[in-house]
Amino acid sequence: MKTKVLAILLCSALSVCAFSGCSNEETDADASVTETEHSNDEEKNKLNTTLHLSGNDITLPCAFSELGDITLDTSMLIPANENDVYGAIYNDEKRIGRVMLKDYEDDQNISGKIVTYIELNPDMGFEELDFSYNGFSFNSSKDQILEAFGTPDKEYNNNVCYDLGNDNYVEFEFVNEFKEIESIKIKADK
Repeated sequence: MKTKVLAILLCSALSVCAFSGCSNEETDADASVTETEHSNDEEKNKLNTTLHLSGNDITLPCAFSELGDITLDTSMLIPANENDVYGAIYNDEKRIGRVMLKDYEDDQNISGKIVTYIELNPDMGFEELDFSYNGFSFNSSKDQILEAFGTPDKEYNNNVCYDLGNDNYVEFEFVNEFKEIESIKIKADK
């Protein structure tokens, strides 16, 4: 029982951290965050909520079935606001990231449920997954992202975040001295 409670608390904490993204609220931990305006509207127009995944172009929000052969671990879903849930996604047997589903109720068929957030992580099995965002993949550098999309709206730690309006965003997290992307997060629920 203690293990289950600990797992739920840990998952809840991860859920809160994952959705902090480009929020406008600043905490003490965000004190070193740099926020700027886009220098070029044309660069901002390239940003969108469309990604290429497993042979398909998918625009968030989308039905879970549009993600293709991706599966959701329904045994450990984390409740979010209202009836939304947050959970791990898999390609074959490899965990590749997380999604947020809108208006989920227990034991429902998830194929038609709406995905409003996706986080993809290459260190969780992405080597074999067909993925890109606006032509960029996980071997893209921070310099390449900045050259394509301009100055980010928020930059902190190893992350650059672009605001898409209505609290929606695209966020890139980098590793290896900013030479490659560790994760990409897209939130689009409006």
